[in-house]
Amino acid sequence: MRENVLSLPTRILVVVFLGLAVIWPAVDNLVALRVKFPIAFLLVVPGFALLAFAKASLYRAGIWISFGDREMSAKMSNLYRVGYYLIFWGVLLTFL
Repeated sequence: MRENVLSLPTRILVVVFLGLAVIWPAVDNLVALRVKFPIAFLLVVPGFALLAFAKASLYRAGIWISFGDREMSAKMSNLYRVGYYLIFWGVLLTFL
């Protein structure tokens, strides 16, 4: 094992803790009803799922860093854009 490569359990823990650090404050605001339309946040969840699914195709192809949808297939590119639209509208409607 190379010394600067994280093991699989460590990578999983890093992803889980970073995910919780991002998701927990948003969920806390939604539960406490500090936002105007908390139900609109439900658009963000499938948006992130579509975005992650589309990006996973690039990761499987060995492309770890990419910006935009240029390297994706047409189907994955469409999922990528729909994911961003859902995230945008979900966040916008949640806080307006």
